[in-house]
Amino acid sequence: MTALLEDPAGKPLGFALPAGEVVTDMAEAPWFWLSATAPEAGLVERLRAAHRRTGLWPVLLGDDPLCVAADLHPDLSGHLSGPTDGVVTATDLDAWIVAEWAEIIAENEANDYWEPEERVSALAPAGASWPGLALAGAQIAEPLAVADAIVAHVLENEWLGEPRLALVPSRAGSEALLRLGWRPSEVSDIAPFAAMVQGWEDRFGARVVALKPSTLYMSVAAPPATAEHALHVAAEHLVFCPDAVFQCSESFLDHAESLVGQAHWGFWWD
Repeated sequence: MTALLEDPAGKPLGFALPAGEVVTDMAEAPWFWLSATAPEAGLVERLRAAHRRTGLWPVLLGDDPLCVAADLHPDLSGHLSGPTDGVVTATDLDAWIVAEWAEIIAENEANDYWEPEERVSALAPAGASWPGLALAGAQIAEPLAVADAIVAHVLENEWLGEPRLALVPSRAGSEALLRLGWRPSEVSDIAPFAAMVQGWEDRFGARVVALKPSTLYMSVAAPPATAEHALHVAAEHLVFCPDAVFQCSESFLDHAESLVGQAHWGFWWD
């Protein structure tokens, strides 16, 4: 980020960036770089390919880009001080997931809208019990190539309104969520959500490609290939974002069926 401040015309990237600015946190420390206009898909591809060298993760920001991040944390210093910030242990994450799952199942069981055979408990791999994390998917393409294709699709179909590009100093998209301070509506602590995203990066070749204030888009290079595997992955999605299952799909089963071979996942919080 310091190099970008000193030479935004080309170093250390090796090529020039379009017009933009380095956004600073409340302590005036570099936070992320933000383009002034919508980026071209080819630029995002080049920046993603350069990530290992630059440490800058490209993320498309939609709607009001600063509302995606700046209004959500009064003090960002904790998210910028080091790569271990926001780390959630496997034990902590498992306990959080189990608690969230139990609450969601209880609400689903009590909702008369669902017939018994339509409820999550009748469809999930372990019924009303948390089934544990799903097994990794089989990679169908190189993760960065899938991410580039999804970015092009998002931009071409104008999913983000007037998008701008953020370059976030992060090891991966899951860490970029923490460093941006992104937090969707009704979410008080983004750390376990970022930990789940990190797990998806490892198991499903997922990559964070775009954000709106309460929307997350990810590319997926190793999606579930069978209905059984998809139901298990859908259980994770239900914990992560119930609205994506019950408001963006007709049912838990419908959401699971949509995941088979799907190269992108979208999550939306009401």
